Amino acid sequence: MIEAVNFANRNVHLNQINEGKWCICGVPYELMTEFALESMEQLNNSFFYVNGYTNGCLSYFPTEEEYDKGSYEVYWSI
Repeated sequence: MIEAVNFANRNVHLNQINEGKWCICGVPYELMTEFALESMEQLNNSFFYVNGYTNGCLSYFPTEEEYDKGSYEVYWSI
């Protein structure tokens, strides 16, 4: 269990390219796979792709469930 979490405000550059049904998004984090899977499901678009590590890599971007596990991704995340 995490006893303290340090939240910081950051300006983050997100990328998005649209072409017809295709949508490619980029974020400067190491995303957990669940973000891409949930986005594809909610958008109902098999041509949606989300990519991490674009414009660098600021840190890990874990899901809420990962915080309960307390892995190294959580401790070194945003």
